[in-house]
Order: sequence, then structure tokens, then C-alpha cells
Amino acid sequence: MSKKVRELAFAEDGQMYAQVTKMLGHCRVLAKTEDGEIKCKIRGSMQKRVYINPGDWVLVATRDISDCSDIIAKYDPAEVAYLKRIGEIRERRVDDDVDDAVVFADDDDVNVDDL
Repeated sequence: MSKKVRELAFAEDGQMYAQVTKMLGHCRVLAKTEDGEIKCKIRGSMQKRVYINPGDWVLVATRDISDCSDIIAKYDPAEVAYLKRIGEIRERRVDDDVDDAVVFADDDDVNVDDL
């Protein structure tokens, strides 16, 4: 049994790579691009066929009329590694994502008796 090989979709004009950060429901997600976070809609042909989770890399087509974009492709981890290796997807620095930073409490803030 051979595995199907699909053609890798690259970003063209009006398209960009994004990483899904949050599921909003009703086939909508919040995704982070180089320009910032955008709301995206999973297109109808992908619904119930391709499952998208937070952390997945997708190809997004922007709309001219509304602030919402459409997800047109999902990449598996091997494809993401290839896109990073050839320079299509830039690695984000830790400084770019302040929300994911770990904050440690000072020893003065912790009361051992409460534990």
C-alpha cells in the first residue's frame, strides 16, 4: 500500500502562512501571522475532512472586503520543517511572543503555610 503524495502549496499573492493559536468555534480560528493575529474561517471543503488544532501551521487567503481570512491548506510537521528550511516560514523569536513567557514568583510571594 503506497502513501499518497500531495503537492506542497506555497504562499502566493494575497496568501500568507499562519500558526493557529485558538479555536473560536463555528469553523473559526485565531491565527498568528507575521503581521499579527487574524480571524480565519475553515473553508467548507476542509470541514470534517481536515482537523485543525492550536499550534498547526496553515496557509491563509486574505479577503479584500472583510477582516476575516480563509484557511485553504494545512501543513503537517514534515512540510513545516521543509518550509522553515527553505526560508518560506520564519522562525519566531521568543521576544516576539510575550504572552508565552514564563513568569516566576518571588520567594516572598509564596506562603508555605497555604500549601
